[in-house]
Amino acid sequence: MSFLGLRRFTRIILVAAVATLGLTAFVLTVPPTHPARSHIQNTLSSHASQLQELRKTIKLPWKDHPVVLPEPGRHSNDRPNTLGLDAHTAHVYQSDGRVKVNEHGPHPIYELSNKAERDWRAKQSKSSRTLHDAVSEYKRRYGRSPPPGFDKWWQYVLMNRVALPDEYDQIHKDLEPFWGIHPDELRTRQTAAESRRDAFTIAVTDGKAAFTSTTSTPNEESLSEEGSRRAVVQLEVLQFLAKWLPDLRASFSVLDTPSLLLDHDYHRAAVNAARSRTVLAPHRDFTSQGRGIASSCSLSSPLVASSYPPPIPNIPAMWTTTEKSFIHNHTLAMDVCLNPSTLHLHGFMQSLNNMTLGTRLEPLFPLFSPSSTSIHGDIHIPSLYAYEDLSDFGAPDWNQKQHSKLYWRGNTTGTYHSATTFWNLTQRVRLVEAANEKTGDIWVMPSTMNRMEPVGAGERIERAFINEEWVDVKFTGKPVQCDPDSTCALMETLFPFDSGVRLPTMKKVKGSKKPVLVSNDETHWKYLMDIDGNGPSSSFKKRLATKSLVFKSTVFTEWFTDRIQPWLHYIPIKPDYTDVYDVMAFFKGDIDGIGQDHDAMADVMARAGHKWQFTMSREEDMLAYVFRLLLEYARVMSHDREQLNFEL
Repeated sequence: MSFLGLRRFTRIILVAAVATLGLTAFVLTVPPTHPARSHIQNTLSSHASQLQELRKTIKLPWKDHPVVLPEPGRHSNDRPNTLGLDAHTAHVYQSDGRVKVNEHGPHPIYELSNKAERDWRAKQSKSSRTLHDAVSEYKRRYGRSPPPGFDKWWQYVLMNRVALPDEYDQIHKDLEPFWGIHPDELRTRQTAAESRRDAFTIAVTDGKAAFTSTTSTPNEESLSEEGSRRAVVQLEVLQFLAKWLPDLRASFSVLDTPSLLLDHDYHRAAVNAARSRTVLAPHRDFTSQGRGIASSCSLSSPLVASSYPPPIPNIPAMWTTTEKSFIHNHTLAMDVCLNPSTLHLHGFMQSLNNMTLGTRLEPLFPLFSPSSTSIHGDIHIPSLYAYEDLSDFGAPDWNQKQHSKLYWRGNTTGTYHSATTFWNLTQRVRLVEAANEKTGDIWVMPSTMNRMEPVGAGERIERAFINEEWVDVKFTGKPVQCDPDSTCALMETLFPFDSGVRLPTMKKVKGSKKPVLVSNDETHWKYLMDIDGNGPSSSFKKRLATKSLVFKSTVFTEWFTDRIQPWLHYIPIKPDYTDVYDVMAFFKGDIDGIGQDHDAMADVMARAGHKWQFTMSREEDMLAYVFRLLLEYARVMSHDREQLNFEL
């Protein structure tokens, strides 16, 4: 069978001509019984040429009236503009981070990418250029003066050419609730955190950093081998920064996933207290009636308001629905309170969903972690343990890449696969299963010729055909994290495993003083998928470095989430993956080469992601984030925090 260019309808109608100018329909008839594929290609190529010639003769009103977009406002990430379209053609931007496609409107990827470019340019153009500018912008955003040491931090930013010096809202979000808790209570909770077996504590005293007496040293058994390495790297970071930091004690998680489930009611009360410059009463109850994970969401949120626990998604039905949507705000789309199905579709969320309804949550306390989620209160901190210098990495340019399919290889992490878990719903299993399905059809949204042509309702395509032509997704090696008695063997029979693939690796190369990322199989593919395993993907930045266009699906926020631009540096993908083929259709056009592709646009995005990796995610950028974060943290933990300000 042919693909989108064939338009399995028996007629092709020039909708713009009919709707806009009231012309008699221009109809091209395709025989209902399809001839051989090569003949169909020739026939439709001729039809396509006729359509193109006809379009040249039609004067469409919107061609003479370029659309002027408003400057993005404070909440522009929540409500992208709709290119001046009316209600009949406008897409629906929902509060859950998704945009529901209106078939009468233009392809939404045009306006999503257009808005991403505008927002990114606005961030860059409005960045502070002087210390005076930075202080003024800080006061405007957060309603108080910056912390002591801000000038030293600014000097570091200038000396190391750190970009976007004002974009540290994540630090404010993480620490704001602590301003609503009395410093004595905070220190009591921080001291309690020092006894956790999944954390270590570092103290900075008189410009020197060291493990505390309550923290296990890397040679002791209470920290895992990986946890010990994380601790050593974190200590080295603080030893580098200590000469500029005030005295402090900070606890760091040894895990790459968050640990502190939020109590929504308590967190909201703390934030409200902070904004009113008050503190909560000591020992305030923070249990929210023991609703388990539901305690982490508002009572009015979709997760709680509809039904809890939410019903298990019908996976086959998701792939056959004609209703289409994309992500317009990746952070909102990650929010499980707004998107309840994610509770079942991700291994990490599944593990939280197993919590009984009587479970009480821990109080809010300061714990630094490499990642968090919408329902966790961990403080984001860059993981220099996972940092790799990609500066010497040479990847082929877009036009030199050998394959134009969407590519992914990875192992079977994400959950423990056994008869007692819903591993068939988890993120990696679903991706491999969907990409290798040989039966049934799916609905795919076609590409369009220009930015105003109606996108249409899409069409039904054979899954075996589209998977063969557009994706190459397999597990690597052998099944891991599975029950050796039965499930491991079952997985080996159900899914394809590739034993010969070379994933991105750091190796010592002759002539180089440090390990570099060597060329690998991924560099030869134009489109790369990036998904979570047990925690956030550790390969995201490596994939950006390949000059390929990265599709990213995740539930985890990281320190850079607010500092990277979806639809400019990467493609945000929904947890259910039902937008993957629609995105591929937009960039590739169709298999027969008849429909309009957007290969050049994909190349631009891939190069933008590559540039971001080497200018916004360097070691210097990560250290600048940690530096500013610890200045803020030291202040909020201090008795006299209201008086600890930097003033010009």
